[in-house]
Parts: sequence; structure tokens; C-alpha cells
Amino acid sequence: MREKFKHIKNWVFDLDNTLYPPRYKLFDQIDVNMTGFIMEYLKLPQDQAYAKQKYFYKTYGTTLNGLMSEHNIDPDEFLAHVHHIDVSGIPADAELREQLIRITEDRDFNRRIIYTNGTRKHAINVMDALEITDLFDIIIGIRETDFTPKPQKQAFDSFFDLVDINPKTSVMFEDLPVNLIEPKLRGMVTVLVEPSEVQHPDSKWAFEGDHSHIEHKTKDLAEFLEKVI
Repeated sequence: MREKFKHIKNWVFDLDNTLYPPRYKLFDQIDVNMTGFIMEYLKLPQDQAYAKQKYFYKTYGTTLNGLMSEHNIDPDEFLAHVHHIDVSGIPADAELREQLIRITEDRDFNRRIIYTNGTRKHAINVMDALEITDLFDIIIGIRETDFTPKPQKQAFDSFFDLVDINPKTSVMFEDLPVNLIEPKLRGMVTVLVEPSEVQHPDSKWAFEGDHSHIEHKTKDLAEFLEKVI
């Protein structure tokens, strides 16, 4: 397995449900906040607001992108509301930290990068809980890509312009298969971090379809890194 990663210099990680498992239900809080925002903003009952939120997510890549496209909302107002969450339930991950350290200890001139459809502030909040913030060289969030989300090609255009890395010496870790299509087309090694728990019924659609663009799968990120570094 290490042979397939010997050329890797840039280690790009998604954030939510990738650096930590879904069992901590952090995204459940965000999900509730997004539905609440839509209820208030569009004056909809809870069930209709929830359905609308899922429609935006499936159609536009993020709920925010859907709201901006169809309702011209202020993205900062939305992001401030949905990322107001409690991360105290996420424990420090010493094993993950150890493997992330090895990326630069065992390999010269390597970089660790976060690329999330959330904000940098949200990413730092989560990584502080995991106690790994200091290990990352670059954090790219939704503001940095002009609010264009993965999996859109334009989002990855912005990402590569910002980080200035060679995709052919890079690997992308993601929890959603659709977000690995564009990285694969650009020559990145692709790794799907699968949920170790039962998938939520409302997210099963994100795992359907052809997965031929995914080169590796794991249910334990730290264990996988130990095998390939």
C-alpha cells in the first residue's frame, strides 16, 4: 500500500465526517440549524423547510449555494447561524494526531491541507476539539472559493489556484463519493472515508451510483494513514 502513496506530497482532507466519525453527530446540529434558518427565512413549517434543505443540498452541492442561487440570501448570515454549534462532544484524537505528524516527520516537504464546504472558523473550531489545528498548513473553506462548493469544477479550480499544488502528487480524503469525482479527473489519489456507523436514510443517495473514481476506501482514517505513510 505504501508504494501507491510514495509520490504523494500534498495531503488534502475534507473536514466534517472525515476527520471525525459521524457518531459524534456534529453535522446533526448543523442540519437542525439549516432547517431552522430556512423555516425562519422562507416562513415554512418544519417539514417543508427540511425537504427544501435536502433539495438544495442535492441540487446545488450545499444548502447555502441553493439559498444564494434561488433566494439571494446573505451567506455570512446563514453561515453564522448554522455553525453556531457545540463541539464539546468531540474528544481529542491522539491517534489521528500521531499519524498526521508522521506525514511531515517521515516525508520531507509534505503539506497537510483542509478543504471544506464549511468555513475556516468552523474548521478551526472542530480541529481545536480534535487537538490537531497546529498540524495543518492551509485551510480552505467556502468563503475562499467564493461560496462555490464541492463537487463543482469551479470550486476545485479556485482551490488549486489558492493552494498552488500539483494534483498528480496529491491525495484527497472525503466522506462523500461525489466530491471525489473532480479530484480523480485531475489526477489526485482518491480515498473515501466511509462511515463506520449505519448511514442516515437522508444521506444514502450520496453513496449511490458508480464508485469507479474511488481508488481506496477506509472506515478508520488514522489506521489508513498508518498503513500508507
